[in-house]
Amino acid sequence: MDSTAYQLWIHESADLSAEAAAGHIVAVTSAALRLPPGQLSAVLAHELGHHVAGHSWTALLTFWYALPARLIWRAVRALHRMTSPSRRTMTRKDKKARNQLLLIAILLSLVAVYLFPWLLLLALIPMLLAAVKRRAELRADRSAAARGFGPQLAHVLEKFITDEAGAKPSAQLEADRFRPAVSLLSAQPDLHTRLQSLQRYLEAHRH
Repeated sequence: MDSTAYQLWIHESADLSAEAAAGHIVAVTSAALRLPPGQLSAVLAHELGHHVAGHSWTALLTFWYALPARLIWRAVRALHRMTSPSRRTMTRKDKKARNQLLLIAILLSLVAVYLFPWLLLLALIPMLLAAVKRRAELRADRSAAARGFGPQLAHVLEKFITDEAGAKPSAQLEADRFRPAVSLLSAQPDLHTRLQSLQRYLEAHRH
């Protein structure tokens, strides 16, 4: 591919990350520049895979189309935090008010869905778009592997997994992995899923 068609942007950050942005831009953090050359090349090949497949422009469009649905989910999460039973300092009066608020919210939601059934589809849009983005990540991994950077990218993913394990307790990692809200609304597939998918691709194309 024509290297002059893309711009490399460097963001000063201690976190190792990279992104394919609309406008033929590949952005990496300064921490990524400390990777071994082969692994850095694999990261860049992954991001260029997004550009080749048109994922960056698709992501920009879906960001705006999904904005109403994301606002709905934020309202739902805010209501959940307000009515969470984990608040130990709540008085009996507070709990009664919480239950009444929750009941009103449920009734209003049922009425809204009955009058406007298409609202259900609006609420599902973030999940559908997140699934598309997770699939795009796996495809970008395979794109990098097809260009000869599979083993190096596998090393990078293993480094991410090791760093993540060191930053979080194992119990929290397992909870995050299998919590439905995390898995359905996350735009990034689980690192273990990415590594296993990449390893299967490399095994299938070894000969």
